[in-house]
Amino acid sequence: MKFTDRSIIGLKPKSTRYEEWEDNGKGFGIRISATGRKSWSFMYRFTGRARSMTLGNYPKLSLAEAHVATST
Repeated sequence: MKFTDRSIIGLKPKSTRYEEWEDNGKGFGIRISATGRKSWSFMYRFTGRARSMTLGNYPKLSLAEAHVATST
């Protein structure tokens, strides 16, 4: 999925939490909870193990700010 503000706003909650990932394959995604809260997520590997970290909540942390946070 290509992330834009419009596409992120369009993501609706489901009965369980789910994640959508950006198409570029660099581990950048957004987690949508059953209550509708949206949080930025970054998946990476450290010593061969998959790890993930939460960057912040949308819209408090914008799409542009979340992209910058993954590049540093």
